[in-house]
Amino acid sequence: MKSHSRRCIFFLLAAYFFVVASSALGQTPGTGAISGVVYDPGSRVVGNAVVLTVNEATRISRAVVSNAEGEFRVSLLSPGSYSVSVKAPGFAERTAQSIQVTGSETTALGVKLEIATASAGVHVTSDAEMASMDSSTLGRAVEQDTVQALPLANRNYTQILALSQELS
Repeated sequence: MKSHSRRCIFFLLAAYFFVVASSALGQTPGTGAISGVVYDPGSRVVGNAVVLTVNEATRISRAVVSNAEGEFRVSLLSPGSYSVSVKAPGFAERTAQSIQVTGSETTALGVKLEIATASAGVHVTSDAEMASMDSSTLGRAVEQDTVQALPLANRNYTQILALSQELS
């Protein structure tokens, strides 16, 4: 009788733990995720791209980096609308807005980056003084290597002065 009651208790405990464990696995965490792959214009994957997700309502942001296969996953996002920006060296930044995240689901996103265009800018300021109005002297320091490289026949200082005036 003792072994029968032990067996019965064991089965009841096992059934209890099974019910508790299965109900815990069935619960949703209330968060979602965004995952995807980053591609270049030739549909090749782009690794090490920075993916920034921003909740459009709360402005809370999270950043991840895509792996070598171009895949990324941003998990534990509260449900809502997100904007996703992707940046990679040599590519123009790409932003997708109004990406919906729902609880216990993963939103798939494929991002195709474009090649960045070269841009050059010139910044001109008038802060630097172009000419000294205080003195009329012309002078500058000359390095020893520069003097040694001058094409002088006998290293006469007057030839050096004449060359200095020609260079000015």
